[in-house]
Amino acid sequence: MSPGHLIPMIDMARLFAAHGVKATIITTPLNVSRFQSILDRDQNSRIHLLVLDFPNAAADIPENCKNLDSLPSRSISSNFSKAVMMLQPQSDQLVHQHHPGAIISDFNLPWTAEIPKSTASHI
Repeated sequence: MSPGHLIPMIDMARLFAAHGVKATIITTPLNVSRFQSILDRDQNSRIHLLVLDFPNAAADIPENCKNLDSLPSRSISSNFSKAVMMLQPQSDQLVHQHHPGAIISDFNLPWTAEIPKSTASHI
């Protein structure tokens, strides 16, 4: 949920897609708006987007704060971390629905390492 972390993920997805691998990026609406133009340039890419609902209200952060760089104050960064952790059930559900062959994630989403165990797959 930080642009500096998303850019390398987008680059990896583009590399996979350039080699014929279907790549799916799971992210939030704000992040889609930030990198959609990059993906649009790769019109024939095999990159798909799955969008999560960011739980602003449940984490008690302003509605327009869906990324670290959009927080009005560092004082609510723990609330933001809480919101990120709340994305786990949605992510788990998407993985169960789409059966990926691999998951590449960021260290700020530690629960993604547990997804293969919960899906009983060989990711």
